[in-house]
Amino acid sequence: SYFWNSFTCYCSFDYHKQYCKRTPFFKAIERKVGKNRMENTKGSAYAPHKQRELFWLLGSITLVLLGHFLLFGKQGFVEGGTADINIHDTYLIFPNVDMILLLGVFLFLIVYSVRTVGSAFKNRIASLICMAAIIGFIALLTGIHSIAQSLLFETLATALIYVQLVLSGFLVFIGFKTGQHSRK
Repeated sequence: SYFWNSFTCYCSFDYHKQYCKRTPFFKAIERKVGKNRMENTKGSAYAPHKQRELFWLLGSITLVLLGHFLLFGKQGFVEGGTADINIHDTYLIFPNVDMILLLGVFLFLIVYSVRTVGSAFKNRIASLICMAAIIGFIALLTGIHSIAQSLLFETLATALIYVQLVLSGFLVFIGFKTGQHSRK
């Protein structure tokens, strides 16, 4: 217990400066790492901002699974199950994994786009997840584009290309703005 309290103080040094300075464990780390370097530390892997990102990530995954359950029910999670879509006289069958992937990437794109823009591109973890979601969504739209072309939905196919171009521009913009803030 004493060791754990000392370790916790090291990990969240900014929040417990007075208590940490009295523990022998902290003094040993301070001697090894250096006092000035310790005071400039924002925390380790257990810092509150990283915990918040973990909660957002787990919440987003939960939202994806809940949304998939609401759309497809228990059959959406059956191994080898399929989702059937009927468009006019065409009957499309997709594996459930593809539907979870499509819903997941779309929800991650929405959630992390809002988080990235809301943090003014200063949250690097949210920006990286947002960029990964954009890349995944562009890849999925490429597959949907080929399906739309094969079904002779030319208007939809053209719209998907424009959406991909806009997403590519947004990806470059996020990368540029995040890179600007990481240099400061």
